[in-house]
Amino acid sequence: MMSFQPGRWITAGAVVVPLVGAVALIPLRGTLVSTNVALLLVIAVVAIAATGRRPATVLGAFSAAAGFNLFHTEPYLSLRIGSWDDLETAALLLLVGLIVGELALRGRRAQALFVRERRDLASIQGLGALVADGEPPDYVLLATASELSHLLGLVDCRFETEPGSDQIFPIVHRDGSVRWGPTAWDPARWGLPTDGVTIPVWSHGQSRGRFVLTAPIGLPISADQLAKAVALVDQAGASLAA
Repeated sequence: MMSFQPGRWITAGAVVVPLVGAVALIPLRGTLVSTNVALLLVIAVVAIAATGRRPATVLGAFSAAAGFNLFHTEPYLSLRIGSWDDLETAALLLLVGLIVGELALRGRRAQALFVRERRDLASIQGLGALVADGEPPDYVLLATASELSHLLGLVDCRFETEPGSDQIFPIVHRDGSVRWGPTAWDPARWGLPTDGVTIPVWSHGQSRGRFVLTAPIGLPISADQLAKAVALVDQAGASLAA
């Protein structure tokens, strides 16, 4: 039984959709000028860019240019172009498709980043409100573990007050770096270590325990996200001061 793989379907659609659009415009060859046909095909490229996948966007731009060449320039159904104006239009279609697709892709990613930043800020503010309202420390620690799991996409997160001596993990520092003694780890490239990492919980300069984080294998996590995780844990430490 074949599993559903969105990436393959998006890639196939990036090739097929512009070609189908070019075929659908064939009845309008005598009505629309070639430049208008090219503009309509650019819309298909922008739609593909909305998926957020750059390789698919590039394929869509080339597919749109090929569809325009095959079905809207003479001789039809041939990669040869008889008119210099049509050649320029085909080249511009490819160029504009690539540029517009890239801009649409970056806009989508910027929007996704903005939404994530707002969600992360709401998470930090919500936990801060629990501490300010004087909620019991145990409840704050549970809420912190939940927020850390959502923030970093963890598969497990637990708080330990007295860790065993044989459980030594890399430590997440305030700048979002991950270190195991003098050895640095790059979570943005490799994800978090498979055995887990810890974020120490401090209160009034004293260690009060640690959170042990376990992430999916190979899931990239930025230093910025890890720094936010430390900020969450610092608020949990404030609740333990009472």
